Amino acid sequence: MAVSGAAAGFAGCVGEDPEADGDDTGNGSGNGNENGNGNGNGDSDTDHVDQWFRSHMGEVPTDVQFNPWNPTNQDGHLNSFTHDPLAYYNGVSGEFDAALATDWGLEDDTAYVELREQTWHNGDQVTANDIVTQWRIDEYFGDALWDYISEAEAVEDQRIEMTIEGDANPVVFWDTVLTGTPMGKQEQYEEWLEDLEAAGEDEEDEIVADLQSHREEELVGHSVFAPEEIQERRVRLSVHEGHPNADQINFNGVQLMHNPGNEGNWQSIREGEQDAAAVAMPEEVRATLPDNILRYMWVPFVGFGLCFNYDHEWFSNRKVRQALAYAIDRELAADNASEYWHVETPTGIGGVDRGVPKDNVGDELENFSQYETDEERARELLEGEGFYEEDGTWYTPNDEEFEVNIKVTAGHSDSVRGMETVSSQLQEFGMDASITTEEATTLYGSSQPEGDFDILTWAWTISPHPFTNWEYTWNDSTELNAASRPTEIEVPMPVGDPDGDLETLNVQELVSDLGRATDDDEVQELMTTLAWAYNQELPFIPTWENWGHYFLNDDGWDLPGQDASEAQQMIHFLLKKGHVQAE
Repeated sequence: MAVSGAAAGFAGCVGEDPEADGDDTGNGSGNGNENGNGNGNGDSDTDHVDQWFRSHMGEVPTDVQFNPWNPTNQDGHLNSFTHDPLAYYNGVSGEFDAALATDWGLEDDTAYVELREQTWHNGDQVTANDIVTQWRIDEYFGDALWDYISEAEAVEDQRIEMTIEGDANPVVFWDTVLTGTPMGKQEQYEEWLEDLEAAGEDEEDEIVADLQSHREEELVGHSVFAPEEIQERRVRLSVHEGHPNADQINFNGVQLMHNPGNEGNWQSIREGEQDAAAVAMPEEVRATLPDNILRYMWVPFVGFGLCFNYDHEWFSNRKVRQALAYAIDRELAADNASEYWHVETPTGIGGVDRGVPKDNVGDELENFSQYETDEERARELLEGEGFYEEDGTWYTPNDEEFEVNIKVTAGHSDSVRGMETVSSQLQEFGMDASITTEEATTLYGSSQPEGDFDILTWAWTISPHPFTNWEYTWNDSTELNAASRPTEIEVPMPVGDPDGDLETLNVQELVSDLGRATDDDEVQELMTTLAWAYNQELPFIPTWENWGHYFLNDDGWDLPGQDASEAQQMIHFLLKKGHVQAE
């Protein structure tokens, strides 16, 4: 049987019943009404108001391109406004809320997804063929979906069927399927797919490389907001009447201004030039905001930390990475970044404020290395690897000063402050530590993918499900290549004994096993082993987990309550669902 079993402990992260609306076969529904609008749409005043909601984006609008396989010059904020995912993960309920998909489930060994009636912004129907074309191209990029399926087919205009290959953890499978966002029409990419399917292995690699560098200049989305004009400093998105939620929007649309840094957004929201700012903001800046600016907070299950480049002469050494973990104070770094939660025990599992690591690992978590600030332990580890301290300065085994450089995105003031704190702590410990700030286009467009860094300030965990971050850490080809990270590592065993005998673990295979495990005991054992491997290997030091901050202008807008369940989502969700109305 394909997607079966409870896998209960894996899913018990945030909601009371993460598999609600499903049965023991893994079937589930999208909680959508007959139009696929999903639960919780706002009650729109049908009287139209001649008003634009003003938000922001990071990239220069005229530089943005829209090929989903080309990682350069993408703007996630713009894409989120112009495209709908198949479903939204609801961190409050622990369930998926319908979006482009209205229903999903299993029939024997066939998984299906049904789509609502919805058009692209050019008026063409969004079809199953559009999505299947994207998925089939994704296979050539190693997408995780193809770990579970052998075929995806558009059997009707609005129905996709997938053939399940072997077993699959139901939570992992549906998370993999439903969180994807269709970004391209079939006609835009079907020739690429035909070329890939007809190519030999060598030609295939060349076509993949060509597609990764191809710029798609035309923005054709399918959400309730469609591009009206794109200027150098601003994108204007008007209401797309071909969308099921169009009648929920009582204003003209959304304007996204190019405003890439935190400080610029602080000024714009304070001075009434924007109606929204999705940025971190320290207490002293919040105190300067006028009363009509309301603060919203949600848990996005994402944080930042220190990503090590294994190509580095010293950071390829596990003991050196552990020494750095002992030398820094993660709690102070988190506080200085923006009053975030510090990560007490590195495991690669998000939801630290809600006890999610304990929920998934159990009592064994108490035996994990917590890496509390301990300079003596840091000294022991470094000296054991041939480093030495002289007159308060650390030297490498090559008799050179131990240099530690951390790259961080310029304009992300919370990350800059947090990493300045880390750098200062390492300096006080005697290392030649520094930070380098780079614009996002440089950091994400070249430094990260080309491995041009020693330590990179990088996001960790993108889902409340532990599998997702471990998949990203050990199976994502871009991440592995950028950090030159191995997939076979030596880990002290048994779990909980950092002084145990080293055992070689193929973490990539363990992650794949977790994605297929359906037996609760097997899931628990795999999660505990992977959490321990992450804890000891430290390919990444998760330093803090973010609050999701955003600020909305209450002047001229009817906003949801700050504690309302619908407010526990990002800005684009509130606007696209009609939870924000013009007054």
